[in-house]
Amino acid sequence: MKLSSDNFFEPSEEQLNILLRYYQDGLYIDAERLSLIITKKFPKHQFAWKVLAATYNRTNKITQALFAGQKSVLLNPKDVEAHKILGFMFQKIGRFNEAEESYRKALALKPDYIEVHNILGVMQYEQGKFNEAEESYRKIIELKPDLAEAYNNLSNTLKEQLKFNEAEENSRKAIALKPEYVDAHYNMGIILYEQRKFNEAEESYRKVIALKPDHVEAFNNLSNTLKEQGRVNEAEESCRKSITLKPDHVEAYNNLGVLFQEQHKFNDAEASYKTAISLKPDYHLAYSNLGNTLEELGRLEEAIANYNKAIEFKADFSSAYHNKNMCLNYSSSYSPLYIYEEHLEFEKQFGGLKDDLSLNKLEKKKFGERLRIGYVSGDLREHSVAYFFEPLLQNHNDKTVEIFCYYNNTVIDATTKRLMNTCNHWRSIFGIPDLEVSKLIRSDKIDILVDLSGHTGKNRLLVFAQKPAPIQVTWLGYPNTTGLSAIDYRLTDIVADPIGEADKLHSETLLRLPNGFQCFQGNEKIPVGIGLPQKSRGYVTFGSFNNSSKITLQVIKTWSKILDLVPKSQLVLKSVKLKNNKDYYLELFKNEGVMEDRIKFYGYLPSTDDHLKLYNTIDIGLDPFPYNGATTTCEALWMGVPVITLLGDSHVGRVGASILTNVGLTDFITQDIDGYIKLAAKMAANANYLKTIKETLRKQMQRAPICNAQSFASDIETAYHDMWLNYQK
Repeated sequence: MKLSSDNFFEPSEEQLNILLRYYQDGLYIDAERLSLIITKKFPKHQFAWKVLAATYNRTNKITQALFAGQKSVLLNPKDVEAHKILGFMFQKIGRFNEAEESYRKALALKPDYIEVHNILGVMQYEQGKFNEAEESYRKIIELKPDLAEAYNNLSNTLKEQLKFNEAEENSRKAIALKPEYVDAHYNMGIILYEQRKFNEAEESYRKVIALKPDHVEAFNNLSNTLKEQGRVNEAEESCRKSITLKPDHVEAYNNLGVLFQEQHKFNDAEASYKTAISLKPDYHLAYSNLGNTLEELGRLEEAIANYNKAIEFKADFSSAYHNKNMCLNYSSSYSPLYIYEEHLEFEKQFGGLKDDLSLNKLEKKKFGERLRIGYVSGDLREHSVAYFFEPLLQNHNDKTVEIFCYYNNTVIDATTKRLMNTCNHWRSIFGIPDLEVSKLIRSDKIDILVDLSGHTGKNRLLVFAQKPAPIQVTWLGYPNTTGLSAIDYRLTDIVADPIGEADKLHSETLLRLPNGFQCFQGNEKIPVGIGLPQKSRGYVTFGSFNNSSKITLQVIKTWSKILDLVPKSQLVLKSVKLKNNKDYYLELFKNEGVMEDRIKFYGYLPSTDDHLKLYNTIDIGLDPFPYNGATTTCEALWMGVPVITLLGDSHVGRVGASILTNVGLTDFITQDIDGYIKLAAKMAANANYLKTIKETLRKQMQRAPICNAQSFASDIETAYHDMWLNYQK
């Protein structure tokens, strides 16, 4: 096409109309060719440069588009569309600050330009600038109060800021304006789920599915919601529907693995996680979850390798560090020094957060003023941590300490209610960001903050990393160092952590309590059974009710030798995870020559009373190693069952010795595996001694320091005051 030369300064109106039509009809090659002809003949024709920029954008010629866009703006700085197009160019190549500058120039020229406000809001949202995105969406709503999409976008932005109440309110406005708005219903489901409103979240996801039956993510999220309600079969069905709709849905395979894992179908879980990884080889979450499953199956080295893979792909994935550190405690393949060094990796990645919250030294306490003690845990419920914590809480001296409990869970059971009524102040911190929890603790003016979780589930170690309290302590919930320099002390005792080598294996200063680091409160309602089981049965019954992850191959080999040495003897194993994995352990025992008729398995028992009564079928308890029992050992002793333990080379393997020493039953502590086996056989042959122990052990335990809650609380409070005095020096 030839350009008319009738007007030296401007192309003809017809030519410009043709140019515009080419662009609008998607004939970008023709539009580009004509734009180039016009700009060559009329280099100051701003409209042609603008169309050329937009055309280059459509054909992904970004460098040329940027040049044309800048030329267009230079020729007419008051052209709103030119600024918008240039903003597109900058945004496309990741020059977001310049993109935002262009959009703001467009808005300065046309403040009510809703499209640009929206483009700016979306870009800010994608950059994680949620406060600024919120401003952009609120401006749109101010300009057009009936725009459902703006309310939905604002809701998403508020959700990312964890302002769930406001997010829910705006989602409801979006739905009220546009009842069939699929994205708004879906977003509402996410918001309700995050608030633990699972019934309502389910309704939202089902509405999405009704409106759009092929909505893959709605089925996947519905599965998670049903799982939280305990409706596992329905959850699995919904997850599988998601996979049917999208066979390469990585997240759905991961979620299916979680469902299998929660049902203790570990082989199925393993297969699901591996499918997810095959679809996405850098999927850090699936590697970590696979590690958890392999740990449950006793394949500890494989588990650790998968945790390391998760960390390799996401260096700041704190859960993988927690899971790996926990797993290391189960294995006898690693030295205490190696395990310590691995824990220090957590500090390398997450230490130094305290720089974000500078902590000025608090003023000295006045004489007689109470210390403010904060306890942080996700296990203040029917859980082994609560069994040991409750006696302390009940016996704290209200005149010298003021107690704050920070609870990182949503489960409220009878134990939780008792604890809530016992402490001075109760704070729910579940779902609250670490920084906000730190601010809450600082506002409570906590003097000493105590971690009860370590690297176990629902811990808040990243809060402790910010050093919200002047003195920080770890105790009870985890049998090793946290590795965090921000935690000052670890409460223990001289048996669990002998002076010398143990001090070198902790990032915290070890503070050894004089009468043991645990306090147990037994259930008085359940009586000790009358008579030894072996007297009525004619054979000895050994037993362990520990987490099956502690029953490693080395433990199985050791217990098998005991069964071989003691004719007709039986072994009772109880763990909630054994329900669907009995065959796995049977095979391991068979490999050691122990047949199925020598072992009895018990899974979950719904009644705590029935759990304790099961000890009345046991003659001798066997403590696993290197990870000893704690609650299970105390319960066995309480029910008159002595426990044989192997004295290990670090805290995790010395808890049994600490408990037995505290109770006065040191003749059941052994120094090596051969001694462990021989002692089991020796005790099995001494029925009279076992009978005496059974008849007297509970009273002996009640008189021991481990059951003296008042004395234990006094020891703890003395330790706290010593810490405080040392801090104020």
